[in-house]
Amino acid sequence: MKPLSRLVSDLKSVDPEIFDPAIDDLVERGGDDVFDLLIPLLKSGDSRFRHRAANAMRRLGDNRAIGPLIEAIEDPVDAGNIGTFIYALQTMDCSKLFSFLFDLAFHQSIEVRSMALMVLQEQGFCVSRKEVDDSSRTLENYANDQPDDDEAQWRVRELRTVLSRLTPADNDESDVDPAESA
Repeated sequence: MKPLSRLVSDLKSVDPEIFDPAIDDLVERGGDDVFDLLIPLLKSGDSRFRHRAANAMRRLGDNRAIGPLIEAIEDPVDAGNIGTFIYALQTMDCSKLFSFLFDLAFHQSIEVRSMALMVLQEQGFCVSRKEVDDSSRTLENYANDQPDDDEAQWRVRELRTVLSRLTPADNDESDVDPAESA
């Protein structure tokens, strides 16, 4: 494996044949240093770097990446191309991100909708009764607005299943801003 200083240098390359192996080596190395190197890449002006960093974060599965990934999702620079960031969240504890992910399930991009639904189907969530009620209302309004759209109705059925599996907390402590919980 290359020395860390060389990997850091390789991360500055726009050549995928240099950059990609450096990312792979960093993920294999793991640790706080690696995590600290990947976070700035999520804020890069180059979407290739952002998405490769998100995939590396997915492979690391480090929950500290949740906040930076949410920031990347909310960054208007990648507004139409955020599926990779949601895909990265799949390997992390998203238990406090229900409303955030539920809202993404109604995104314009099918990739974003699919990634958000996948996380919602696979993970357990800490939710309040209010979150469940608000989500149920949103879903029913959406279902009524999309009666002839087969894909939308399929998504409604899948989200109803997700909602049916939730057990709301008795208090509203689960109403936490996702960026603050990370």
